[in-house]
Amino acid sequence: MLSMYETIMELPLFKGIGVDQVSSMLSKTSIEFLNFNEGEVIIRPNDKADSVNFILKGKVTVTHTLSNLKIDIVETAGEGRVIGALRLFGLNTDYSCLIKAKSKVSVMRIGKEQYFNLLFTDKIYILNLLNYISAATQKPVDRIIRLTDCSILSRLSMLASVFTSSKSDSVSLIASDEALADFCSVDPSEFRLWKNTECQTGTVLVTDVGITFKSLPYNFFK
Repeated sequence: MLSMYETIMELPLFKGIGVDQVSSMLSKTSIEFLNFNEGEVIIRPNDKADSVNFILKGKVTVTHTLSNLKIDIVETAGEGRVIGALRLFGLNTDYSCLIKAKSKVSVMRIGKEQYFNLLFTDKIYILNLLNYISAATQKPVDRIIRLTDCSILSRLSMLASVFTSSKSDSVSLIASDEALADFCSVDPSEFRLWKNTECQTGTVLVTDVGITFKSLPYNFFK
């Protein structure tokens, strides 16, 4: 089992820092360590992103609601997930997703001002943040460029992959057949036929409320 220091050094925004830097950060930065029970809400849509959060233990569900499309994109994420870093700065600093504990969850939380001050203590912190932001902003373009066709699977995979992390444990689309068919620009009957075929081949798992990718959507963009 990793120690607290080792766990922190594995987090995306702290890659490359040493034990001394972790010790200094913990002693000089105001950091909260929070615990959530299964089902508790960690972040709500429209909450202000006034901190950056790290999942240290446990699993969370992240729900991205696309109201106009009547589709929810739900992913399960675990240790190492960063929450809030992409919403700290910019014109819109409100969260757009709902994050709930799927099990007992431990979170490390650093306030926005504290994190901003930390960035200027060592360039490694700034470099990690820039790499993190760059990867997130380049992802949608990369997904579109790597599309090989406009099939139903490709369209749904692209939609899911834009909103979710490649390190997620699972990704589901919660929606009616009609909503998913409309997004893919096909008739509902054609979508149902596709769904039954893909279920038999093992690409997706059909549920009462939508579909779950049996292989993460990123795997369709080789």
